[in-house]
Amino acid sequence: MSLSQLTTRLREMSNNTQLFSETCQPIFGFHLDLTHDKPYIILK
Repeated sequence: MSLSQLTTRLREMSNNTQLFSETCQPIFGFHLDLTHDKPYIILK
């Protein structure tokens, strides 16, 4: 899933949607992979 697809899906959710797991950890996240010539955003 691209970052723009995730953004689109999040916009479609109601304001009451829970985005945290039962342990209060965020469900969505990302990190930046700088080990290649071109940086990559990796969604978790």
